[in-house]
Amino acid sequence: MIRGSNTELIKIVAMVIANWQAMLSVRILTDYQGCTIRLTEERLKHVLEHPEMRGMESALEETVRQPTLVIESRTDLPVQLNYRFYVGTRIGDKWLCVVVK
Repeated sequence: MIRGSNTELIKIVAMVIANWQAMLSVRILTDYQGCTIRLTEERLKHVLEHPEMRGMESALEETVRQPTLVIESRTDLPVQLNYRFYVGTRIGDKWLCVVVK
């Protein structure tokens, strides 16, 4: 049996549902090889928590679609690291790395 008030239980259930909805909301991207990449709202939210990534949503898609360099992970074989260089970001010039699994 769960202890606590119904109000607390309702808040917990609402929070769990909101988290699941965020995970189920998916953007479909196409990579440089024409493969489909799923970007969940949960992952996008995580990326955008980094202040230097705010406003760079389109750069994520561009980096996956047209990377300058792609490196396969040595430790996790299905993982690819997609790199593209950007000039004049919030923190100056930078290489953006989008990890795709």
